[in-house]
Amino acid sequence: MALIRALPVEYTSLRHTLLLDDSLTLDKLQDIFVSLENQPGASPPVPALSNAATSLSCTFCSRSGHSEDQCYAKRDASVKAKEQRAAQRSQYRSNKSRNKQEASQASNDTSRTQGTPQESAGAATVSAGCALALSSSADRSTWLASPAAANWNTDTGASAHMTPHRHWFRSYSPHNVPIRFANSHIVYSAGLGSVVFQPASRGGVLPPAVVLHDVLHVPAL
Repeated sequence: MALIRALPVEYTSLRHTLLLDDSLTLDKLQDIFVSLENQPGASPPVPALSNAATSLSCTFCSRSGHSEDQCYAKRDASVKAKEQRAAQRSQYRSNKSRNKQEASQASNDTSRTQGTPQESAGAATVSAGCALALSSSADRSTWLASPAAANWNTDTGASAHMTPHRHWFRSYSPHNVPIRFANSHIVYSAGLGSVVFQPASRGGVLPPAVVLHDVLHVPAL
């Protein structure tokens, strides 16, 4: 715009024409100036305008002779950046799809190897030592109402602490594992958690409570 307005007075008509040209570019304007410069009888200011156009410096590549909006280096860099972003998006989608397939395959493999609880009971059974399961609900109700039901029994044959009392647990989470009794009968635990055990007093002194962790809740015990 400044170059056009700097045209001498004798180029007033050309100035108006150029200002109305929406498709005018710096290269086109420079060509016009060079053409005017080469015309016979061109006024001295015209070469100065041509030199001014030539001395423009690009703010992107720091080269002279063109502006940033006409910079081919900038256009190439923009194209490469778009191609890189497209490649990154494609790689991300490919990795996401592969991870999903691997997770699905791992889940299927786990399901095939685990089998049903009855099938895996022999390999993953927790031993209840000498404990037995009560055969009838009447016997079970009678036993739970007795003082013995509140006792903790020491059994070196048992591989884990276990109790039928759900209300004893201070912390609790569902946990299902097969448990083999002394008569080879197998039942399943319902949960796992922590139980606070209060030892009986000795000589009028009450020992501190003990927290038992990883206690199995076995309703059929």
